[in-house]
Amino acid sequence: MPQIKAKQANKSVIKKISQCLSRIFVILILLSLVLGTLLPFFLQIFGNAQVSVTPKTDSNSETQNAWNLFRLKAGESADGQVEISNLASKDVIVDVQSNDAIFTKDGFFSINSNSEVNNGVGSWLKLNKGRQAVSALSRFALPFSVTVPTDTKDGEYAGGISATEIDDSNSNSVALSKRAGSRVYVLVGTDFKIEASTNDLRIIDPSSDKFGDDQKTYPEIDKNNLSFLLGVQNKGNIYARMIADYELTLPNGEIKTGNFETSLPPDQQEYPVAINTQNEYQQGVSKLKINYRFTPQNELLKPEEVKFDADIKSIETQINLQNQDLQKLPDRQNQQSSSSDNKSQNWYKNVADWIWVAPVIIGFGVVLAVAFVIFKKTRK
Repeated sequence: MPQIKAKQANKSVIKKISQCLSRIFVILILLSLVLGTLLPFFLQIFGNAQVSVTPKTDSNSETQNAWNLFRLKAGESADGQVEISNLASKDVIVDVQSNDAIFTKDGFFSINSNSEVNNGVGSWLKLNKGRQAVSALSRFALPFSVTVPTDTKDGEYAGGISATEIDDSNSNSVALSKRAGSRVYVLVGTDFKIEASTNDLRIIDPSSDKFGDDQKTYPEIDKNNLSFLLGVQNKGNIYARMIADYELTLPNGEIKTGNFETSLPPDQQEYPVAINTQNEYQQGVSKLKINYRFTPQNELLKPEEVKFDADIKSIETQINLQNQDLQKLPDRQNQQSSSSDNKSQNWYKNVADWIWVAPVIIGFGVVLAVAFVIFKKTRK
């Protein structure tokens, strides 16, 4: 009897172990299939960031995070360094250039393309430009100098140093991709100010003589997307940010609120900022009120170093639409936008770099599946 009980106990342990191994086999098979399917997409997403350009902290500039900052007077020079890194597991060739830079209306820093002529900081920078080889998983320091022209006015100036990976392995023509860059700011002089203002707030009005031109300039105008234009300008000498909240009172009594920000370059003439509220145009009077203020765009200066009016100001307007005016507005609520077709049109680029990985992992899953079947049969 004790022997029988011992055998039953052994069988019970073996059964539990086999059940546990069966579950592990199933999990491994599922994981291999999932990874084999999704890995190419992850490699494509994360594999683009192979080259980086960052400030080198022992340079003579006031290095902050992702940029170099220089405080100079007209005619003065200074030296700095950036570090160019290759994060990929293969050697790359990069095209190193100095560039002017801007802030977009949405507040994003943008280094100009290499084909654009430099008239600002990009032309002030001197460095070893052109093609340079970077070994796999390595980095090198790139020294540069910046010289401010003698006739430069006080103010904030922006540029950058870029490194563009060159991939000409699959074509006779050179293809440029995977561009990285580091900001270079230059504060010239000591007199820094924001002189920003607003003007000409108007709701895009289908009853107005300007509506035809507005439709051409702003094709997103829609019956279900009440939009307005606000003229802004900055006669100061540093980048400014406009921070605004709006209150839209519709004819049916509903009050809709929203907010927006926009960047104002220094010494910028008036230009319109277009805001889409995603609210429906209605028959009757629609009233719009905007509360806004201006602040420095970048944290390069202390608040006491900048002359600007920090008070909150307001501006208002309204329109009165009739039913025939509403008929002039397009209604795209049930139409699909064709622009989304182009958002991911290049996701499959450089497929040959990673496509072999998927079959390997899927093949591993198949091997596991066969092993699992054999294991089940031998257990019986």
